[in-house]
Amino acid sequence: MTFLAVLRPRSRAELLARGLQVLLLVLIGYGAVVGSWGLVVNGLLAVPVVLVPDLLEWRYDYHVDSRVSLWITIAAGVHAVGFLGPYSVQSGLLGWYDRVAHSISAGFVAGVGYALIVALDRGSARIEFPEEFRFVFTLCFILAFGVAWELVEFAAGGLATILGMEAALVQYGLDDIVYDLLFNTLAAAVVALLGTHYFRDLTTIALRSRDS
Repeated sequence: MTFLAVLRPRSRAELLARGLQVLLLVLIGYGAVVGSWGLVVNGLLAVPVVLVPDLLEWRYDYHVDSRVSLWITIAAGVHAVGFLGPYSVQSGLLGWYDRVAHSISAGFVAGVGYALIVALDRGSARIEFPEEFRFVFTLCFILAFGVAWELVEFAAGGLATILGMEAALVQYGLDDIVYDLLFNTLAAAVVALLGTHYFRDLTTIALRSRDS
C-alpha cells in the first residue's frame, strides 16, 4: 500500500482530521508570509506528529483508531492557532486559550502514558501494575512531560534573545508556568479517572495486532 493510499480518509473522523491537517499547512504558509516564525516552527514540528498514525499503517500495517488521529490533529491545530494571537492574551476570555490548549494536549499525552503502562503490564508475565499505580504513573508522566516542555520553552526563549530572533516558544512568566502545569495535571487526572477505559481498549487492540 502506498502512503497516498493510506492518507485517503475512510471515516468521518479521518475526513475531519485530513481537513484539519490541510488547515495546519495553510497556517504554516500564512506564518511564513507574515513572518510569524513561532507559528511556522511549531506548525512544522506538528506535521510529523499528526502523520504518525498514517506512518504506522504505511510502514507496519497497523491501523490506529481514527479518533486518536483526530485528537492528535485537534491538539496540534489548537496549539498552532494560539500563535496567531490568543497565546499573547493574558486576560479576558482569550486568556484561557493557553489553558485549554494545554489541557487538550496534556489529555492526549496522559493517555499515551497510561497506554504505555498497560502495555508493559499485559506484555510481560513478570510485571503487574495495580490500578492505583497506573493512576499515579499517569500523573507523574504528564508532570514530567510538562516540566520538560517548560524547560524547552525557557531554553528557546533564551536562545532567541541571544540570537536576536523571535522566540518559537514563549513563556509569559512564573504564573504562566504554574497554570500550565496545573491544567496539565487536571487533564491527566481526568484521563486517569474517567478516560482510562478508552486507552485500555486501544492498548488491547495494539497488543492483539502485535501478536497476530
